[in-house]
Amino acid sequence: MKRFINGCIEIKLKVEIYGSDYVVRKNRKRYGAIDRRGSLIDRRSIDDRPDIVATRQRVGDLKADTIIGKRHKQAIVSLVERKSGFTLIKK
Repeated sequence: MKRFINGCIEIKLKVEIYGSDYVVRKNRKRYGAIDRRGSLIDRRSIDDRPDIVATRQRVGDLKADTIIGKRHKQAIVSLVERKSGFTLIKK
């Protein structure tokens, strides 16, 4: 027997050995759905950065990068001060 519950397909299986019912749920693929993972709200483009940052004349402008590990198990964040080159790395 199949029925839809909360976007999943629920399949009821009758197992005669144990004499009980088991319920198996399978996720349903949603075609045409918009993937919203990883999107930042109010994100600004790097082109909107002030021109003085590109000249590297003032202290305090930081550049941030993330390095994602194998299978997304670990990540490293690096912050580099643009004028002096001082670097902070955090796991």
